[in-house]
Amino acid sequence: GVPAAMVATMLKTFVTHAVEHHTDPGEILAFVNARFTAVALPEHFASMLLARWNPATAALDYASAGHEPPLFMNGDQVRELRATGLLLGAVAEAVYPAQCLEVTTGDRLLLTTDGASETRNPDGKIFGRSRLGELFRACRTDPLDVAIRRIADELVRYRAERPLEDDLTLLAVEFTASGQDARFG
Repeated sequence: GVPAAMVATMLKTFVTHAVEHHTDPGEILAFVNARFTAVALPEHFASMLLARWNPATAALDYASAGHEPPLFMNGDQVRELRATGLLLGAVAEAVYPAQCLEVTTGDRLLLTTDGASETRNPDGKIFGRSRLGELFRACRTDPLDVAIRRIADELVRYRAERPLEDDLTLLAVEFTASGQDARFG
């Protein structure tokens, strides 16, 4: 609704300002959080994940403010990228430690909102992070747009085409050697 849209607009503005002064994802989150907690209502919180990829060094730096952990795929191995930090708006002085990961050509990253893993079937059973990881791995040879479509279709099938109970966002990234041909799905 309108309050959520206003929060999103504020956060976008804070991030835009933060990246002019900081490059470290953890510092950016701390900057955004300090400003957000100063103006947000006490009941307003937000999760956020920030990642920065440097193709020259093959380094992916990332930090999280209570966001669903992304899934990282190297070859046929899938793992969660855990980076823990408090939700934005929880504590003004929160610290968001950045993590660094070396990526190689062909590695993939799946970023989601919790609406993906928490999708429920008609019996109330959640889809789960493990199943999402298995599905991501099963799509490893698909072009990213096909992989995202397969994942989205499986989530629809799992909930038996019932309406979503939560927001659902899926974003896939495939890393390339130069970064010039980075692919998103």
